[in-house]
Amino acid sequence: MSKLVKLLIPILNIGITKNDLTKECGLIDVYTRNTNNTSDMDDHLYFLYDAENINEKSQDVFYKFLKSPVLYSFDNIKIKDHMYRLYTLSVFGKTALKLYRNAVPPISLEDQVRILKFWNLEDEEINKCVLGIDPYVDKDTKSVPEKDQVIKSPLNDW
Repeated sequence: MSKLVKLLIPILNIGITKNDLTKECGLIDVYTRNTNNTSDMDDHLYFLYDAENINEKSQDVFYKFLKSPVLYSFDNIKIKDHMYRLYTLSVFGKTALKLYRNAVPPISLEDQVRILKFWNLEDEEINKCVLGIDPYVDKDTKSVPEKDQVIKSPLNDW
């Protein structure tokens, strides 16, 4: 997961915790681009989870995303004959959009505290960035892997 994404997640108030971003919950990665979508929407984050990893924690994460106020869409996709869940979340708010578009670290004390609390001061790279020791943030252009098939979720019709 990129530094940019790690800074954005706490600012967006998605409704998930650091523990929901683990392999045990099925997380593959978080992307800022989706080349599978011909209109590759700007201002979105794409969370890719292993849909075949079914346990209590992965189900809890599923429901947290469904309740998230920033959930834009949810799809089941197949990549190399393996099923994944792709959650698309909208990036909004002045600070989040500035960070997403320009890779400029958060400047408000409130955002700094929110980020440090979310990661429990356990991520040295994030700590240095937020505290201004190493504030440089690379633009993230990593894209969701190319899909074989999309199985649309009926939840997108709501």
